[in-house]
Amino acid sequence: MKLIEMTVNGFLNEVDSPSPAPGGGSVSALAVAEGISLIRMVAQLTIAKKKFLALDEKAKLDFLSRMKILEEQKQQALQLIDADTEAFNTIMKAYQCPKTCDSEIALRNKAVEQATVKATQVPMDTAAIALKAMELALPMFENANRSATSDFGVGIKMLEAGMIGAVLNVRTNMCGFTNPGLAQRFLNQAEAIEKKGIELAAGALEKVNQVWK
Repeated sequence: MKLIEMTVNGFLNEVDSPSPAPGGGSVSALAVAEGISLIRMVAQLTIAKKKFLALDEKAKLDFLSRMKILEEQKQQALQLIDADTEAFNTIMKAYQCPKTCDSEIALRNKAVEQATVKATQVPMDTAAIALKAMELALPMFENANRSATSDFGVGIKMLEAGMIGAVLNVRTNMCGFTNPGLAQRFLNQAEAIEKKGIELAAGALEKVNQVWK
């Protein structure tokens, strides 16, 4: 059974087990999907309000467009929940390849590196989706339903947590790389996403907290 087809309790029990997967990567992808869901909930609580309906057409269309793209981002994040665990299992399988002679060792090393690259790309995609979702969500806050302000804030923090978790998974995979240039490119990309995401999340939370002052 796919992880995304499990009940909440079933998924948590699968994480809370002696198996290393699903682990932080899948949980990070889930956090991103949850964060997007909360942002979209706030949006759906907004679009029927008189304040929103009174906006000019350009503003309404922009808001609705962002909602639509966020749904696409959520579906991508959901797919990454299983993709992360599958990628990890591929690495474990590669490590089990025979290594009784030089040719087998070379093939094993190649399999490990290929699996590691794939397993690094998955959390990188998770982090990128989280950042994209924050960029889409922040302009929506101005017209969002103020009674759901806390939900918007929680959504942003979930996106930030999922992003940071995904970046941690990128970094932990670096020990499986023999190509230092490729490893550095992954690290640079992850660092750039993390830095921007943390800044966006901090700015969003500042706006959220201003509502109650």
